Amino acid sequence: MKTPADGVWAPTLTPLTDKLDIDHALLVEHCQRLLGSGCHGIVLFGSTGEAPSFSVSERIAALDSLLDGGIAPDRIVVGTGCPALPDTVQLSRHATQAGVLGTLVIPPYFYKGVSEVGIAALYGALCEVIGPDLKLYLYHFPALSMVPITAGIIRSVRERFPQNLVGLKDSSGQVSNLHGFLEDDELAVLPGTERLMLEGARHGGRGVISATANISAPIIRAVWDRRSDPTMDDSNMLAVRSIVESTGTIPTMKAWIAHATGYPGWNRVRPPLMVLPAESAIAANGQLSELLSVE
Repeated sequence: MKTPADGVWAPTLTPLTDKLDIDHALLVEHCQRLLGSGCHGIVLFGSTGEAPSFSVSERIAALDSLLDGGIAPDRIVVGTGCPALPDTVQLSRHATQAGVLGTLVIPPYFYKGVSEVGIAALYGALCEVIGPDLKLYLYHFPALSMVPITAGIIRSVRERFPQNLVGLKDSSGQVSNLHGFLEDDELAVLPGTERLMLEGARHGGRGVISATANISAPIIRAVWDRRSDPTMDDSNMLAVRSIVESTGTIPTMKAWIAHATGYPGWNRVRPPLMVLPAESAIAANGQLSELLSVE
């Protein structure tokens, strides 16, 4: 069995061409940079990667480009959750056959108020179709999906498919939720923000899957490596997070990378997202420059 994800993982941004297609060469370059600057691994097509804005074929081609670019599959987790089960199956099968570390599957996010039984049935069908090679990470992001991952869902999936269930990403941002998940000793739990990384580590958390690692991986990694040191200063790490959250996570980070690399093409998002207004980008980039040591 593969070792569960641990340490600092970046849910990678997705760079785009001037036609708003995925820029595969730039995606490979960005992921290589993340892995070289402190990330233990990358998550392809999490919410930070604008996953719902891309088709199944686009998402498959993006994973293939990373593998062809020399990125080891055991340093990749792929977000494969879609509203339609066949799409989730297709993406998950492709990722599993490619040998990635695991698949991160958000519940179907179209219908609201669905039952635990229904969500567990969805995960069960996915495990049944793909088989024991599927390594499943549940994705708890109720603010986005409006469909929470509950203890009942976890219990039901484990009872039927213990060989598949590996871990969970908790993007609730709530300490109480994180503690509840961490009570499950069989689950590799990673919070979705560095704000809770150290709290998680104190109670058995495996690391963090942080959007901000796209721009501040060395800072987050330094804090993670010193997680047992009570004198460790995490103020810069948290300040970066605050700036990015205050102006819009994806557009702000893309604007920053365009500024830091000198390549304006990074400053593209696929609608319905929109680029950060110029005045806001200038302000955010100025603040981030002070924290990330880039003029």
